Amino acid sequence: MKPIIVSIVDSHAGARQKIAGQLKADEGFQCVSQFDRAEDALEMLPLDRPDVVLMEIQLDGMDGIECVRCLKTRMPEVQVIMLTTHTDAESIFAAFRAGANGYLLKPQPPRKLMEAI
Repeated sequence: MKPIIVSIVDSHAGARQKIAGQLKADEGFQCVSQFDRAEDALEMLPLDRPDVVLMEIQLDGMDGIECVRCLKTRMPEVQVIMLTTHTDAESIFAAFRAGANGYLLKPQPPRKLMEAI
C-alpha cells in the first residue's frame, strides 16, 4: 500500500522534527518536506505534491491561515490539517473558511495524529 505523503509547515523546528519522527516510525506515512515559513511552503509544496499538509497558524511572515487560502488555489486537492495551539473560535472558523480540512490542537499523541491524517 502506498504511504500517505505529508509535509509540515511550522515555525518551531522542534515541533517539526518531532512530528516528522512520528511519521517516519509508521510505514503508512512519508514526510517529504518541512518548512518554517509559509512563503517557502507555497513555493515548494506544488513540487513536493503531498497528500496532506500539517499547518501551524502562527508563522513568521504570512500566517498559516493565509497560507492555506493560497495553497488551496494552487493545489485544491491537497488536504490541510491545522495543527496548532490556537483554541479561539475565530481562528478555527477562519482556518476552515480558508480551506482547512481539519483542526487539531498541539500536542497530540502520535496515534491520534496518525488517525487524523
